[in-house]
Amino acid sequence: MNKLEFLAALRSALGKLPEQEVRASLDFYAEAIDDRVEDGATEEEAVAALGPVPAIAAQIIAEAPPIPKAVAKMKTDSHVANVVLAVVLSPVWVPLAFAFALTVACIYLSLWMLVAALWVCVACLILCAPIGIVGAVYCTATGFPLTGLWLLGCGLAGCGIGLFSLLGVKAASVGVVKLTRLFASAVKGLFVRRKERGGATADDGKVREKAAIADLAGKAKGKASAAAESARAAIHAATAPRLPKDGAPQPGSAPDFNAHHDAPVPPPGYVPANVSAVPADPAAASAGTAPASAAASQPAQPEGGSHDHRA
Repeated sequence: MNKLEFLAALRSALGKLPEQEVRASLDFYAEAIDDRVEDGATEEEAVAALGPVPAIAAQIIAEAPPIPKAVAKMKTDSHVANVVLAVVLSPVWVPLAFAFALTVACIYLSLWMLVAALWVCVACLILCAPIGIVGAVYCTATGFPLTGLWLLGCGLAGCGIGLFSLLGVKAASVGVVKLTRLFASAVKGLFVRRKERGGATADDGKVREKAAIADLAGKAKGKASAAAESARAAIHAATAPRLPKDGAPQPGSAPDFNAHHDAPVPPPGYVPANVSAVPADPAAASAGTAPASAAASQPAQPEGGSHDHRA
């Protein structure tokens, strides 16, 4: 199965999912096949390394968001039947969808209204200082200086509390903003798969990681095999006899026991002990024992020949 056949089979297996999910899955596996082809594999080998199409489709459907998965399970192979089913079940799913959207909006608005209320409280506390100053001036002008002094002290105290709580409200606002982002991401995850920084989905990242691990394992195995072959060649070169041009082994080289070695040449006049002479002429052997008696009449020579012969 080549690349086009694999992608066509995968599209057919993922036909009930939304087109966006199908397109994302097809783009990812097409890129995975191209990467393996660039590494030296054929399209058939790259497709075979990914696994069977039904297993891949089942994994993608299992990792799909809940709502698209539920819609995919309810879909049929007929477009007309899908439209009829959506119209018939509209009294059920339309109110549920509206209630879900309204609930999400209320939670989202509640979080942001909490942030707005905190900032309004801080602003009111800070405004206590100018209000206290104005009250103190008015009370002093009308003949109530003690009341004006009390208003001034309350205003300054409220302003101090507002300035002190400003840092806490700022930190609380940052936390509420993060909470709203997490809530929005969770709601989005019901419809769309989460994406990583690189743009790939979470399950695509897992598949990519497995493919990378398999590639690294293959490269490590190849390097180990190459290292073993080089070590074997080095050992063979170290143990092989080093022969010069005349064929004699050099000193220090390992002997080759399988090579043919000629017998040493005895010195002139050497006669092995306890070895009877063999006549070179068969006729002399058939004629009698004259050569044997002649050999017996000669004196025995020491091993290695006589002194004159050795000299």
